[in-house]
Amino acid sequence: MVQSSSRLFLLAASILALAVATADAGFHHRRWQGCYSCGIEAPVACAPTMEYQLVEQTILVPETTWETRVVNVTVCRPEVRQKMVNVTRLVPEEREVQRTVLETSLEQRTRTETYPVRIPQWQDVERQYTVRVPHWRDVSTDYTVQVPSWRDVQETRMVRVPVWRDVPTQYTVRVPEVREVPYNYAVMVPEWKQVPTNYTVMVPHQEMQQGTRTVCRPVVEQVMRTVTEDHGGWQEQVAAAAPCSYAPACARRRRCCYTPCPSYACAPAPTCSYRVWVPNIVSHQVPVNVTRYQVSNEAFQYPVTVCRPEVREGSRWVCNYRSEQRQGVRRVCQWRDEVREGTRRVCDWEEREQPFVRRVCEMKEEVKTRVDRVCEWTEEVRHETQRVCTYRTEWQSREIPYTVCVPRSREVTETVTVMKPVVEQQEVSYTVMVPHEEQREIRVPVTHMVEKIIQCQELVPVSAAPQQGPAQAPSKGPAQAPTQGPSQAPPKKLPPEPASEESLPSPAPGADA
Repeated sequence: MVQSSSRLFLLAASILALAVATADAGFHHRRWQGCYSCGIEAPVACAPTMEYQLVEQTILVPETTWETRVVNVTVCRPEVRQKMVNVTRLVPEEREVQRTVLETSLEQRTRTETYPVRIPQWQDVERQYTVRVPHWRDVSTDYTVQVPSWRDVQETRMVRVPVWRDVPTQYTVRVPEVREVPYNYAVMVPEWKQVPTNYTVMVPHQEMQQGTRTVCRPVVEQVMRTVTEDHGGWQEQVAAAAPCSYAPACARRRRCCYTPCPSYACAPAPTCSYRVWVPNIVSHQVPVNVTRYQVSNEAFQYPVTVCRPEVREGSRWVCNYRSEQRQGVRRVCQWRDEVREGTRRVCDWEEREQPFVRRVCEMKEEVKTRVDRVCEWTEEVRHETQRVCTYRTEWQSREIPYTVCVPRSREVTETVTVMKPVVEQQEVSYTVMVPHEEQREIRVPVTHMVEKIIQCQELVPVSAAPQQGPAQAPSKGPAQAPTQGPSQAPPKKLPPEPASEESLPSPAPGADA
């Protein structure tokens, strides 16, 4: 409560100080813009007409006092109880187990592989192809369209109009009646007690054992391999162009030239030059570094964690519950029927005639003419010679070394420790906390608002003499607004609690604080 009052007071003081500072800043800003612009003489009306004066104001200051109050406190007292529990103890047991171990070893092998090699071959092939040449012409076509025509038609229709009236009626409502009924209920009160007990723990110990492992190390070797390379090059070749046909244009050869001819006969066939790649396949031996792996066995030591059983003594808390009868009061709601009178609105419908105008659409046929462009195609046969590349396949063989893992299995006998559980009955003590209600006196702070008269600065209007001269920025002098407003009085600090008051435990959830 004290913290909430202090926070509200500080919030109000901050808002009032912000409003005073904003008003003063706005006043100085408007005076700077209106009276000191462009270095001209300031008029008489723009001279400052406000100043700060000391005035008295009454404010509310929080004052905190301490009061003594009596509250109900729930105190839990420990109570020791006994009970029998099942305790599981692990007994170690050793067994002989046989298992199969799979080991692998690396083995070098060689296989012969046959692979294909494709060799290109070029040849000239003359082919004949057909092209389609478009021819456009205009075609006139007559078509009929439907033109809409709208007109208004006067008609009469029957409509239903609602008529409302009030009818008296009776209705039944259910009115609730709440009453308090005493009843008894049972609660389970926990009682804890501490019981000594023995328990077995597995204590880990680390031991070193000898073993053998397979190590694979890489070894770099140099071998010779066959590499095939193409040392060919480009060559210039000359060929005759295709003969001309009796047409306005001559034949055309791809990657060559285009030769025009006269209308009555063609000139002698021209020649063209083009570049051709001539292959030259060369094979030779090159050294290559190959990494191979060597497998060897070596001895090493590795740590093994072994758990040994150990019996220890200790205590544990055991909780027993006892039944306790308590009395309480609950609220019971009963409903009774009550007849009331009222009115309700009833709607009746009346049929009336109403004239209206309906728009009717009639379609009329109209003949129109349009011109369409029609495309007709004619086929034309042409000839061309193109260079075609074909490949022939040759099979070659080579030797490829590879490494395989060969598995080998062997039987190994090991000793395994198995923990066998044994259940035993044991009496243990446990302590329960029994709640009891007590009345205690505590001191609490109470805050009251007290009036206090303070002095603060306030802006008041005064008469001012005319000023002349160039515009100057207002100087920072005593005439500035105070940084602390009238409502920014520092809040009183909370008085310290008397030293003789002893600290009390926090009340239970059900106690009245």
